[in-house]
Amino acid sequence: MLQKQPAIFTPTCITLWSVEPGAGMQIKLSELSHGQYLITFGHTSIQMGAADFAALKAELKVYIDKDEAENRLTSAKQLFEKLLVANDAGVQNLIKEAHFTDMVVVMQAFAANHQLMAKFSRNMSKRSMMMYQDALNTRQDQAVDAEEASGAVSRLLRLAQKLVNEKKLTFEG
Repeated sequence: MLQKQPAIFTPTCITLWSVEPGAGMQIKLSELSHGQYLITFGHTSIQMGAADFAALKAELKVYIDKDEAENRLTSAKQLFEKLLVANDAGVQNLIKEAHFTDMVVVMQAFAANHQLMAKFSRNMSKRSMMMYQDALNTRQDQAVDAEEASGAVSRLLRLAQKLVNEKKLTFEG
């Protein structure tokens, strides 16, 4: 994850950013002097100007944010696969405690997973099902916003973990 590091002063540079991607290689972006920057990865160092530095920093952030989003999506898919074998009372607890908008966004994003949608439907009251259906119909012409979906999935994952810890959500099989 790209994180702003506290400035580390050395005689030659200030480390501005440091990141360790999944592979474990550390990447450092450092300021040598005003307008001159150094990127170090492994045993390689490259000096660059301010414009190249800004572009590289932006590209790294996009790459790392994309990687985090993919990890969240993978976690969401795993959760939803587990929910297929979750006890009905646990799914009902999840639906009751989740924010309505988060459930709508997740249901819209994963609408193609018919088994999951059926599991949610079976564990909702008729009134709740109608409310969710109305909300989904309202959003049907809108694309799922990736940032909104990512936030909703994160909150749902945290809620599911909380319910598992409280033994209010269990899995059969």
